[in-house]
Amino acid sequence: MMQTITIRALNRATLARQGLLARQKLPLVEAVGRFGWLQAQLPASPALSLWTRVDGFSLDAYRAALSARQLVRAPFLRNTLHLVPASDYLRYWPIIRLALEHAFRSFFRPHQRQFDRDHVLTAARSLLADAPRTNGELGALLTTYIPEAEASALAYAARTFLPLVQVPDERARWGFPANPAYTLAETWLGQPVADRCDVEELVLRYLAAFGPATVKDIQAWLGARDVGKALRADLPALCQFRGPDGDVFYDNQDAPRPDEDIPAPPRLLPEFDALLLAHADRSRIIAPEYRRAVFLSAGRVRATILVDGMVAGTWSMHGTTSHARLAITPFRPLTKATSEALVAEAEALLAVLAPGVPTLAVDIVSP
Repeated sequence: MMQTITIRALNRATLARQGLLARQKLPLVEAVGRFGWLQAQLPASPALSLWTRVDGFSLDAYRAALSARQLVRAPFLRNTLHLVPASDYLRYWPIIRLALEHAFRSFFRPHQRQFDRDHVLTAARSLLADAPRTNGELGALLTTYIPEAEASALAYAARTFLPLVQVPDERARWGFPANPAYTLAETWLGQPVADRCDVEELVLRYLAAFGPATVKDIQAWLGARDVGKALRADLPALCQFRGPDGDVFYDNQDAPRPDEDIPAPPRLLPEFDALLLAHADRSRIIAPEYRRAVFLSAGRVRATILVDGMVAGTWSMHGTTSHARLAITPFRPLTKATSEALVAEAEALLAVLAPGVPTLAVDIVSP
């Protein structure tokens, strides 16, 4: 008979793998891979995701890993920007490309008749071999080859069908400017992307970072369908659980599944944190009544606080050169002990967000 698993047990299992029950002492590149790669729509988000998960996180070491080309920021899962170890990018891009192509067909289907894809990619390769280009620059230059097509569709085609990474900037605090340039991954990393990769590998990597999970969870994370075959293959490394609603959850045999009553310390997560986006059913991390306060229009995901392992509010920072304030807005009143723990976390984070600012303040706003 299949063992059952509760929502709270799912929560604790995922938090343990994400370094959110206790910070992990890991090299940064290894941490990025172990945590299932990091959402990177905003330049600061991956660094802050690491800060809250890695014991002794150093922003200087983080920027050094970018400059050394050990970590790359690139279109990846769900056609969104991610921070990924260079070796993982090269290894898994053949599968990631399938999700990128699906998004391209959805967004630019009417435009595909306007140009020959091979012609666009040949031109894009030549332009990017000359110099890194921003999306806007690349699209404008490609219209000189294909004037009848829209610049945005041409740049998006290049980003979809060519393995591209963003070029870091050592002068930027978080490693990348607001409008970074793209270059060919093979040129930047000095190696070609893999010819193929089995989806089973990605399933195991996902479960190691975010499991236990259903087939729908895995599909939502990857941004591609038909990963069920990898699970139906009866992989010997997988075990199964029955969830509260009868769904089947898969997991690696040796993955941590701590007792559901283990304490989870308060934590602050940045905007777009991967923890909130890694499952189709997000009830293990956020209650349904709070989703609208966190998941905003145009795909925006607010910075959040975790209390007892669940999203319990949001936070934001405002500042000048002389004063910086981090405001925590809980959904419900907090206990004194929880408030004190959150303030301590916030003060440590504020020192990273606003170094050298003489006046720092943390406030908890009444719900």
